[in-house]
Amino acid sequence: GAADETVNTSTNSPATTNGETTVMTGRETAGATVKQPGNNPPASSAPSGTRDLVIQPKKVQDNGDGKKDLAQEGVKTEAKEKANGYADVTAADKDVVKRQAAEQLEDKANNKAITANRKAEEQYYRNQSRNTFRGRVTDASNVGVPFANVTNIQDNAGTYTDANGNFILTSPDSVLTVNIRSIGFENNNAQLRNDVSSNKVVLQDDRKSLNEVVISHQKPNTVARAKNADVKLEEPEPADGWDNYDTYLTNNLNVPEEYKTKQSNTASVELSFEVDKNGEPINIRVEKSLCATCDKEAIRLVKDGPKWKRKARKGRTTVTINF
Repeated sequence: GAADETVNTSTNSPATTNGETTVMTGRETAGATVKQPGNNPPASSAPSGTRDLVIQPKKVQDNGDGKKDLAQEGVKTEAKEKANGYADVTAADKDVVKRQAAEQLEDKANNKAITANRKAEEQYYRNQSRNTFRGRVTDASNVGVPFANVTNIQDNAGTYTDANGNFILTSPDSVLTVNIRSIGFENNNAQLRNDVSSNKVVLQDDRKSLNEVVISHQKPNTVARAKNADVKLEEPEPADGWDNYDTYLTNNLNVPEEYKTKQSNTASVELSFEVDKNGEPINIRVEKSLCATCDKEAIRLVKDGPKWKRKARKGRTTVTINF
């Protein structure tokens, strides 16, 4: 039976309740009495001037729950760190992909530029080494064939002979195989060499095409001028005459592939134009259209054709191109 202890108010003293010790400050324990476990005397036996203080044991959170809370918090923190890490990796991967894509585009552009430069260089050297082929196209009687078409079979580049049958063709090759065609003659393939002063090509008459119907169809402008005696004096005319000009038109016309299946004997394009002081057609206008590609070919044919003679400054002429 231990007696009641009176707590000294000047110091902190530990108190034990049901096996647990509670530390009390001097202010809290001033004049307080701590009851010890065991057989405590009744309250009436407590000295006067004191007051009873019943200290409740402090509840401590269960260690198991605390560990559980900490574990859950740790899982959350770890998941958050992993998510941030994955986000960083993903962002880095995206940057790598973007950089690689940009590099690929740059490489592609550089490759195109290199290819273009290489082609330009090759073309430059080819132009520097271009060979000139001179020749003359004649009939069996050694008469020059005017405005015959001369086309390089390899690249389809061509020219036409002048009124005396002479022509000049340039190419990087030293030997050319050309196709030569002219109204009233059989087509002829000939080989040209650049190491000769003049390549001579002889065409043979085409008896099948030498009839009035064919000639009338292939030389519409000549026939029209022969029938029309009221030709305006100010109308320009070909420098080499209408007959040769019609020969040029027939020999050098390239009929569009899309139109070949629609070709008829009466299909034609009519153009009107003026002639400048240099003998070149200007202010070309389509008076009769056949098709868009046919009109374009007719205009090309007139622009690339022989020179004209201008009789009046504002004189205008009309040309028919049969397809």
